[in-house]
Amino acid sequence: MIRRPAAHELDAVLEIDEASFSWKMSPAERARAAESIEAGVVRVAELDGELVGVLGASSAEMTCPGGALARAVAVSNVAVLPTHRRRGVMSAMLAHLFDEVHGSGSALVVLYASEGGIYGRFGFAPASFAATYRLERDAARLRPIGTGQPAVRLLRPGEAAEALPAVFDLARRQRAGELERSPGGWAALLEEPAGPVARFVAAAILAGEVAGYVIYEVVAQAPASRVRPEEAVADRLLRLVELVALDEGAYRALWSYLLDIDLVGALVTGPRPLDEPLRFLLEDPRALEVRRLEDHTWLRLLDVHRALCERRYRAAGSLVIEISDGHCPWNAGRIALVVDPSGQASVAPSAAPPDLVCGIAGLAAGYLGATSWRTLVRAGAVTAASAASLARADLLFGTAEQPFCTPGF
Repeated sequence: MIRRPAAHELDAVLEIDEASFSWKMSPAERARAAESIEAGVVRVAELDGELVGVLGASSAEMTCPGGALARAVAVSNVAVLPTHRRRGVMSAMLAHLFDEVHGSGSALVVLYASEGGIYGRFGFAPASFAATYRLERDAARLRPIGTGQPAVRLLRPGEAAEALPAVFDLARRQRAGELERSPGGWAALLEEPAGPVARFVAAAILAGEVAGYVIYEVVAQAPASRVRPEEAVADRLLRLVELVALDEGAYRALWSYLLDIDLVGALVTGPRPLDEPLRFLLEDPRALEVRRLEDHTWLRLLDVHRALCERRYRAAGSLVIEISDGHCPWNAGRIALVVDPSGQASVAPSAAPPDLVCGIAGLAAGYLGATSWRTLVRAGAVTAASAASLARADLLFGTAEQPFCTPGF
């Protein structure tokens, strides 16, 4: 049985999450989990009177290609007790979610996958990608570019909580794949980290307004007792938590500030977009070292007609697409996608020969523009009727920037 948990089942829900991911929640994380249960965003799987699985699903606004905004369901903390794996518990929870969300006004489901081999069989595909970077501070210098960039100043916690959400809300509308951040997400982002970690928030100020911000931490890679004084600076890392800028001036000003911070040996980032402009601001582009390249968000289309109409396209044109979907049969069939000169699309059933043939995961992979249709055809995930059909698909679905999602959820 899949159902919503009661408030008194909080401990059982947390035990599933902790056992599945092999971690222990902090008091603040437990409090947010209790709020999620109260808000009705958690579903549990019950088997023989025992809670054995949990799934979180909350509604969030997503930026689609072309700047269009659509409702999406953000899935988090999908977990099954280690004692009950391989029994169809996850399949049952996702099937319940698909049925529940279908017809609700959300055509898209998005998640971060803890393992790459799980969600493809449910119709999800990587829809954005990320890189983590490292810069040795003594080798990373920005090219000089005129004057007049915004000033940067540190923000106190109260100032940050007041100023940052509005800046992020403007910035997230500029890139496909971004999601709005919930109040709970902001509380988690801005709370003081545990342990000997110093966290700071700085803002780029232009004409008295915040045009961007950076959140960063300074951490030691080894216990202080094991570091000789002459090695102390080299051992300290500046860890970039989040950098958001509304324009190029704020972006450059924030990176200039970070690279000027003393008493750190290197700067490392969390996941950042693949098309990070920083490389081309550096005097030595090789100073930006890619440490890891990985899939970022995974996407599933629950309502193909609605999803294709919610995004915008780069040119007028049409495609006939034949789609198979083993989990959501209402998506299966042949459709005609017709895009007008404004980039707005209409979708209708079609009996014409298909230009593209794909499974629902193939369509999800190309939806935000992270992966070209040409790449999907070469991978065998999509079949194209002709070179002209393939070129037309890439023209229509192409995006100026790589999609990305900043918030965790």
